[in-house]
Amino acid sequence: DSEKYEDAAWDAVRFNNPFKFPMTTAPAMVVQNGQFLGQRMSYWVNPGQETTVHVTKALSLTTRHAEQEQPGERETLNIGGRTYRKVLVKGELSLANHRKDAAKVVARRRFSGELIKADAEPKKQLCEEGVYSVNTRSELIWTVELKAGETRTIGYSYSVLVAH
Repeated sequence: DSEKYEDAAWDAVRFNNPFKFPMTTAPAMVVQNGQFLGQRMSYWVNPGQETTVHVTKALSLTTRHAEQEQPGERETLNIGGRTYRKVLVKGELSLANHRKDAAKVVARRRFSGELIKADAEPKKQLCEEGVYSVNTRSELIWTVELKAGETRTIGYSYSVLVAH
């Protein structure tokens, strides 16, 4: 369930199934230089398909996000006999690497509405939850390299229709 990982930084291993057969659900143990790092469940993965196994919370990486409705006039729209206000929302992600080494961070944000802009060129994908809503549901995925000790802020904005 990806929602439970949404607001926490995790050390994770991302890989493609190297076998010619599916990997079934089973425990996965992660070891580095002979030292145990963690253990998690790995779920069904087809041959060649990418998967991510979350190993342990990354306490030396901090993440924070905030969203605020922007002030100003609200455009009013009539869709299917219902009235909606178009609200503008500005979001910000703050990522910090407190480690001695560089870290690759994959940050995800889900939102309802229409993307206006996003810094740092995230991948955008539609989510099926918004299929029956006046607002589409999307996910932005950033892959960011943070140097040791680096903090980075990424901005994004979108509009969302709210019943009036």
